Amino acid sequence: MGLNGLGYNAPAMSVAPGSRIGPYEVVGSLGAGGMGEVYRARDARLNRDVAVKLLPAALAADPDRPARFAREAQLLASLNHPNIAHVLGVVDLPGDGVSMALVMELVEGPTLADRLRRGRIEMDEAIAIARQLIDAIEAAHAQGVVHRDLKPANIKVREDGTVKVLDFGLAKLAAPDGADSDAALANSPTLTAQSTQFGMILGTAAYMAPEQAKGKPADKRADIWAFGVVLFEMLSGRQLFAGDTTSEVLAGVLKEQPDWTALPAATSTSIRRLLARCLEKDPKRRLRDIGDARLELDESANAPLGKARTSPRRSIGPLIAAAAAGAAVIAAVMIFALPRWQRSAVAPLQRLSILPAEGAQLYRDSAEHAISPDGLHVVFRTGRLGQRTNLWLRTLDSAEPRLLAGTTDAHLPFWSPDGTKIAFFHDNKLKAIALSTGAVTTICNAPDGRGGAWSPDGTIVFAPSNAVGLMRVSADGGDPRQLTSLDVSSQERAHRFPWFLPDGRHFLYVALIADRMNVYAASVDDSQRKLLMSASSAAVYADPGYLLFMRPTGLAAQRFDAATLTLSGEPVTLPDAPGAIGSEWVGAWPVTVSRTGAMMFLADPARTTRLIWYDLVAGKESETLPLQEGYYDTVKLAPDEKHALVGQVQSTVSADIWLVDLARGGATKLTDGTLRNRSPLWSPDGARIAYVRERNGVSEIHAYTLGGGHDELLLGNAGLFVELESWSPDGKTILYSVLDPVTQRDIWALPLEGDRKPWPYLNNARVETLSRFSPDGKYVSYLGREAAVPDIFVQSFPKPGEKYAVTSGGAGFGGFDPSGSIEYGVLNDPRVYRVTVTGRGPLQFGAPTVVAMLPPRVISQIVSATPTRDRKRLLALMPGDAGGVTSLTLVNNWRAALPRRP
Repeated sequence: MGLNGLGYNAPAMSVAPGSRIGPYEVVGSLGAGGMGEVYRARDARLNRDVAVKLLPAALAADPDRPARFAREAQLLASLNHPNIAHVLGVVDLPGDGVSMALVMELVEGPTLADRLRRGRIEMDEAIAIARQLIDAIEAAHAQGVVHRDLKPANIKVREDGTVKVLDFGLAKLAAPDGADSDAALANSPTLTAQSTQFGMILGTAAYMAPEQAKGKPADKRADIWAFGVVLFEMLSGRQLFAGDTTSEVLAGVLKEQPDWTALPAATSTSIRRLLARCLEKDPKRRLRDIGDARLELDESANAPLGKARTSPRRSIGPLIAAAAAGAAVIAAVMIFALPRWQRSAVAPLQRLSILPAEGAQLYRDSAEHAISPDGLHVVFRTGRLGQRTNLWLRTLDSAEPRLLAGTTDAHLPFWSPDGTKIAFFHDNKLKAIALSTGAVTTICNAPDGRGGAWSPDGTIVFAPSNAVGLMRVSADGGDPRQLTSLDVSSQERAHRFPWFLPDGRHFLYVALIADRMNVYAASVDDSQRKLLMSASSAAVYADPGYLLFMRPTGLAAQRFDAATLTLSGEPVTLPDAPGAIGSEWVGAWPVTVSRTGAMMFLADPARTTRLIWYDLVAGKESETLPLQEGYYDTVKLAPDEKHALVGQVQSTVSADIWLVDLARGGATKLTDGTLRNRSPLWSPDGARIAYVRERNGVSEIHAYTLGGGHDELLLGNAGLFVELESWSPDGKTILYSVLDPVTQRDIWALPLEGDRKPWPYLNNARVETLSRFSPDGKYVSYLGREAAVPDIFVQSFPKPGEKYAVTSGGAGFGGFDPSGSIEYGVLNDPRVYRVTVTGRGPLQFGAPTVVAMLPPRVISQIVSATPTRDRKRLLALMPGDAGGVTSLTLVNNWRAALPRRP
């Protein structure tokens, strides 16, 4: 019997019983093969046995392979399905030969290969097994995972009849980087670790799809072929393509037709039709989705048994149409968990996840990713706020995305109507890249863009800055013209995020007002506009007549007639769609859609955070602090270092500030959550905090007295997108940054005595932010962008005097520390530098020295952090353990999620 479903004979053990693989104690050997050695091991922590598969030496020798192995294993671990053997984790192993181990669920019982050695399987049992195989394959394909090595030896059938599919995606786990080698290796079901040429086929050629046998790329249709081969073998009791050598078997796969007479005479027409559609040698003619196989099985269960037809593919058109209608109901119920009523006459709803390239991280912003009009391509942004970012292109029939050269730090991409170009904002310009040549062209100036839309006639409507109306420009370039103007009488602050309607002349946009966001329809031909609704975001139009927009309850859809610009009916909240996932661009699109009925949005299952102490000396986490489960995006350590403030994001319109007692534990909520309460700042004595209360981007500055609970309004209508940055040592002034339509981000000073009238400290025509007072309050450091990259500068306070440039090669954060030195960090550099500051007019700056270093993995994951005064520890917010991989979710035929009562 093949142990653990591997179908291998147990070799002499290279890891002896009693040895440890990470935290697991080896009990015995389960087998070995090209994918490595497998052992039964004991997990003493959970009192269970597991299977541990070691990455073989030839694979471990590749320095890039462990990282890829871990990344793919993380994806496989997300396949939480009762018919898939679960991947439990990855263990890093020091030493020679093996560097990684995959920990898997240990499944007892015989394999399907063992069962087939006793002969064919009766129809009822075979169909029961096939149903569970379909469920497992469909669940994996929905997550973008292809098995590539489906065969009886990788299928377990437990005593209770439960089917478990083993080794999902492991062929890809072994795949090397690079397009050519990846195609060769990932598409070969069984590999040899001893061969110097990866991709050698050893023994499972009988289950390979023809395109695999030819060395061509294999997608989910290869699994559909293998399913058909397995089902045929269960029903007939014999291997579909046999031979004495691998070459003979492959020749049969490529050239021979199945022997339909081998099937039992009582095999129903629907089963024969299913096999014929699974076993099409041309993948374009093969069954498209494994879920459709379930419909044929259902028909088989409900139809009388009869003799086979001479041609199992004859007269199937009407039945395929019926299958498609049924699939819509099944998919809607399974995936979106709708009420018991569903829409009819809508194509099946499908979901898939899109991951960035290895080592990249999706930018956590709903507006930074867009699907093409034809639904076949996706552009997305990677990186983090405060770090270098890039745009990537993913073609949905391609396994890997490609980097778009010339898009470093580009943002808010949007497509041309024909899908051949992508426009974006970059370096204070509106630009476009031609996908065929990679050429980047500048269209016009856009100092701080806030979304754009491209019409079929080549007109682009865009928001050039953060607090202005919309403009129009030709996609070929030229001088932009004003299209909409702010209505000052109604307190409009900005027009943003346009979206063209089907006629290419009218468009939607969102207007930011003091207490709400209004969605308007307007035209490129005149200055007229029509108010459609108030919402929590911009709206997008989706065929055949809906607006999609955010409400406090989540993503909503409402009927819309694009010809008359009228809404009808009530908004319907879509289940299992974006809710609290927001955008740094207030009013941004929550989703993008294609003309083909596809919707895409940022799926962020990791939207929980942990509060931890990180030991900078030892270079590791030292303690996890209790905190109510949720997503927190800000942490500020108190002057006494016994308390901290954390900001919790509730939704796109609601956020709260909590006071955490670091010494005794526990947390107290200081705000009521009715609005966005954010950007907390400690007073120098720790007795008060200041924070921002925001309505649709327009901010108030409040002060909260701890202990007494007194909340005081310091400044109403402080401006757009205010960030509190520094409180002077004497407690008399708060520095904050604010966006300005002309001078970009400026630094203002708010006096806390006298008339409390704020005044601009720095309001040049450039970005200035992250201001910090020196310990004596006579100087201010800040991050300013006067060249291609931002740097740290210092000026005197309260009157700016001589300006000192502390850095010259770029900085991501930094400023005065409690000792009066300057600390700063550089983008994509794990080191923290310190520069000593001496003298008083002029100041003298020493050479930078490294004072701390964080592992790159920690740097890439930190949500927010603040160090102790002695710089030995870091209080940090990190992604929660319960989360998953941040990905883009693509929903095809999203209208299937719309409920309609009978």
